[in-house]
Amino acid sequence: MATIFEITEKRMSLLHQLEALEGDLTEIEESWEGNKAEIAQKVDSYLYVLDRIDVDITAIEAVIERLQAVKKSKESNVQRLRDTLKFAVSKYDTIELTEGNNIGRKLFLRGSEAIEVHDISLLPIEYQTKTVTYKPDKAAIKEAIKSGNDVPGAVLVRNQNLVIK
Repeated sequence: MATIFEITEKRMSLLHQLEALEGDLTEIEESWEGNKAEIAQKVDSYLYVLDRIDVDITAIEAVIERLQAVKKSKESNVQRLRDTLKFAVSKYDTIELTEGNNIGRKLFLRGSEAIEVHDISLLPIEYQTKTVTYKPDKAAIKEAIKSGNDVPGAVLVRNQNLVIK
């Protein structure tokens, strides 16, 4: 079976023949109808494949969602276990393992410091850094271009989107 591109190319050839009135008109009409049936069959196959892939994507999204929930649960378990170990170590200062699967490992608490900022608006300016982010206002740009204004760095692109109903 021909590819969608070959079928389309054949269609264009038939159009050119019709325009130039080359060959028997009846023969061209029969080829035209056959070409329409061939493209319909090919498009049907494409749509079947698209539907199968969409089903696969939905299933994959469900698996990802389930795995994210499992990951979150495991992270929660790890945090709870670490908190329990931290509590135990805080009561004993140091725990050194001399038997079991983790012989030679030590658990102890080490001090550290961190800054927590509760309200940045209360900080003096010398303790703040300025971050500026620019992003295009696409709605305003589109409106300006449609109104006839030139917007350097932007153009209005007209797309054709496939609709499958």
